Amino acid sequence: MVYFSNSTRARFDDDESKVVLDRDFILDCLCWHNEYRARHDSPALTISNELCEKAQRWAEKLAASNEFYYKTNEKTLGQNLFCCPANNVLTDLTGQEVASYWYKEVKKYDFFKETSLLHTNVNTGHFTQMIWCGSRYFGVGKAFSKTGKMFVVAFYFPCGNVVNKFQFNVLPPACENNNNSENNNNK
Repeated sequence: MVYFSNSTRARFDDDESKVVLDRDFILDCLCWHNEYRARHDSPALTISNELCEKAQRWAEKLAASNEFYYKTNEKTLGQNLFCCPANNVLTDLTGQEVASYWYKEVKKYDFFKETSLLHTNVNTGHFTQMIWCGSRYFGVGKAFSKTGKMFVVAFYFPCGNVVNKFQFNVLPPACENNNNSENNNNK
């Protein structure tokens, strides 16, 4: 069962079947995901309570171990991770700040790369998962380590970053699509 809280720090209740989530953070992160997705003609994501619960549990596990790694047994889910060190002045970031951090990888992505070439790139994987057209559901959680480090986990379903599917799922920003169409029409 999932419970929402307006607290800035999500936590588990004593009963491990209950997870307390930061509702404001989740909605802010979703809002900015959908803002960025709209720029690329990707459909809006829908919040999944199940994915939020999974993401929160994984964020809590990472925070408890103070380790940072992807959940390898989740093959059907796309994943994004974020970690903010405790020495950062702003250790409790907003959903917008986390989404913007992932989205800034757009600057490194080559939308017009030959389609037969591999598009997966460790420097753009957060961005490509975030705007992946085929992903429809979203869940996010955040947790803090004992040292104050913030961990954010986002899950997406269906997963993105699928080899040979980038050209159909990672589209250039809409204004670039229009500019390229206009340029091609003027030739």
